[in-house]
Amino acid sequence: MMTSETNLQQQLKQMVIKQKTTHLESPDDHLYLTSLYQLLHQYEEHVSKLVIQALQGSGEYTPFGLMDLLLEEFKKAEARTNSESQRLLHQYRLHKARLDEVYQLVKEILTTRNLGEHANGG
Repeated sequence: MMTSETNLQQQLKQMVIKQKTTHLESPDDHLYLTSLYQLLHQYEEHVSKLVIQALQGSGEYTPFGLMDLLLEEFKKAEARTNSESQRLLHQYRLHKARLDEVYQLVKEILTTRNLGEHANGG
């Protein structure tokens, strides 16, 4: 394994630990945030699968197929959010931002590895 890949994997482990210390609050009293909440969980699940692949040294990068829908749900929520649910929406934005960081790092690890394998005839 290349040193740069090892460094990326260490960085990834630290980011995952930081991400896992957060809890995504349920939108119980804000039903219009339910779709956003569910999509965030799907995004987190997708990122988690990619993380496992990256740490195991196997698999390929696959984009999150519902990203456009997730972004659209954020737009809808921002248009409908009242002062009471601003805190919850802010939490969701932060959660997505942390997932995005992990997602980009995993993408870099998996695509770099796969490019290296193809260059070496793998």
